[in-house]
Amino acid sequence: MAPTQTPAEIQHTIVEWVYRSSQHDAIDYATLRACALVCRGWSPLAQRLLVRRVPCNMRNSHRDLPKLLRTLRANPHLAAHVRCINLVINAASRMGDSGLTLLELCPGVEAIFFGEIIDTVDSVLEARLRALPLRPVHLKLFGQNTAVNRIVNLWPNVRTLDLSVCAAGRWPPNLELCLPQSVQALRLHSLQNQCFPSHEADLPLLRDLDIRSPLWTDSQWCERLLASGMLPRVHNLTITGEFPPPNILEQLEQLKVLIFNTLPTQDVSLPTTLRHVGYHCEIRGQKQAHEATFLQIALGALEGLQLVTCARYSSAAQLAALEGACRGRGAEFKTYEDPRCIPTSWDVGWI
Repeated sequence: MAPTQTPAEIQHTIVEWVYRSSQHDAIDYATLRACALVCRGWSPLAQRLLVRRVPCNMRNSHRDLPKLLRTLRANPHLAAHVRCINLVINAASRMGDSGLTLLELCPGVEAIFFGEIIDTVDSVLEARLRALPLRPVHLKLFGQNTAVNRIVNLWPNVRTLDLSVCAAGRWPPNLELCLPQSVQALRLHSLQNQCFPSHEADLPLLRDLDIRSPLWTDSQWCERLLASGMLPRVHNLTITGEFPPPNILEQLEQLKVLIFNTLPTQDVSLPTTLRHVGYHCEIRGQKQAHEATFLQIALGALEGLQLVTCARYSSAAQLAALEGACRGRGAEFKTYEDPRCIPTSWDVGWI
């Protein structure tokens, strides 16, 4: 009997899984390149996945970027599959014609990550970027506040913003961010500054908020966060850093999902609207010494709780306590090997 050939759709699923299984971290480009060389049946899918995200390690390479441009010019069908591009704008590169050419070749790009943005973003570069036939919906920006404000308003349909903003020397550190009203998900990194949106009416669609390294002990920082008007409208909140204090939790009137990587160390009252609570310890081998007692008690008071998620980096005692908080009340308890495997609004290159 002749061997049965594996159906093509199953083979394609295997190739796609190479991307899916590594998309939360460093995409396995080496295996995808090998898949592209196996046979004609595998090549188109593997090639599309290879160019889906222009990798970060290419952004400073004077050799790889020209090679990529030649490939995309010769194969426009591949350029149509680019979804995420990383670029740098600094005094050394000013992004250059190569970066602009890359954007021009990829009209379907959905996400653009700009790194090292400083005041080299002048009116000329701003006009050239605005003239490109692009409609990105995801932006990630790292740089000085005035330059970030220039870039972020180029595209009025942006839905997801990931901002790491630092103050330029001659500008006040509390410069207000001018963000498009279309923003639905916002991630803020605290870099010793107090950059926040100016007023709640500026972000009527905001539902997802992610705060990295919050400065809860800085009263002025907290006041500006509260004054921004963002908290009462947020449905999903992720905190990377110290657990939020009571005056912050009290403002979360519509919160459905709360994710954090540091356990509360005292009695805490969680918003009664919560449906999903996640303790996602992020670093293997650095488990918090204290137990999850305060969180376990707080979960017990949530009548509408449906899901509790944890990373397996947590201690056995912590996992047992949080699983116990779900038992007998219809709430599901799920664990993940790595918290980065849990999809979020900012995973723009995922499939």
